[in-house]
Amino acid sequence: MKLGREKPKSGDILPEGAPVKVTPSEYNGYRFASDIVSALTSLIVGLAWPVTALIIVSYLVQHGSTFVSDIQELMKGNKQVELTADVKSGVRFVVIAQEVQKGLTQQATTQAGGNAPQGADVTGIQQVAAQAASQFSSPAGDRTLVTKVLWVDDHPQNNLGLAYAFQALGIIVVCVDSNAGITEAFATSGGFDVVITDMSRDAVAGRAAQPEGGLETVNIIKGQHGSVPVIIFAGGYAASHANDLLQAPVIAITSDSRVVFSRVTGIASKKGKKG
Repeated sequence: MKLGREKPKSGDILPEGAPVKVTPSEYNGYRFASDIVSALTSLIVGLAWPVTALIIVSYLVQHGSTFVSDIQELMKGNKQVELTADVKSGVRFVVIAQEVQKGLTQQATTQAGGNAPQGADVTGIQQVAAQAASQFSSPAGDRTLVTKVLWVDDHPQNNLGLAYAFQALGIIVVCVDSNAGITEAFATSGGFDVVITDMSRDAVAGRAAQPEGGLETVNIIKGQHGSVPVIIFAGGYAASHANDLLQAPVIAITSDSRVVFSRVTGIASKKGKKG
């Protein structure tokens, strides 16, 4: 929405994108708020990204009054204001950054045994979320919707925060709890851009424990989908193999969710640029 031309008369129809000039006296209080909400509603309806649309609706429900108040504050003392910012990209950036931060915070809390991040860790998460949002909220970032992650872990609930952060960026995450699901997952999806795996698998439902089940995952990917990179995301194994020489298809061995996030978003960003 751009403002920069004389206010039209009632009933006038403007061409799409036509700038309109307004004065604070003409757009005060509820009338101004109504126009902003109406414009954003039209934006949401026209979005091609359903996940983002749902996030924006949630954001407006929670923070709509603050958003309108901020814009009204901007209008004070100005006889004429020209809004040249891309509303769609601006709102998208804010809500994506917020949702990514929420996911990364949850992941950090889970890994810390329920202790929420504090101080520098909070600042670091905010910076990572803002950087990711700046890359993925632009029109070019829409292409990353085709980026797909296969996550093999017998305790997928431990990865909910990180998976949520990926999906807030439009990255598709498919989870399977054992190597038995890999072949079907690839067949259903048509392929993945990266695989994340844990290492040790517990004995469940008659399945024997697999202390190094992640290595079998690596071998399956290497043998059947050799061009797909693999990230080993495991606590104890990463601690004892952090200095190992990486061999394809493995591109990282880590217990740090920030490393996983960085590697996956890097792959998605490169794929978007190639598109």
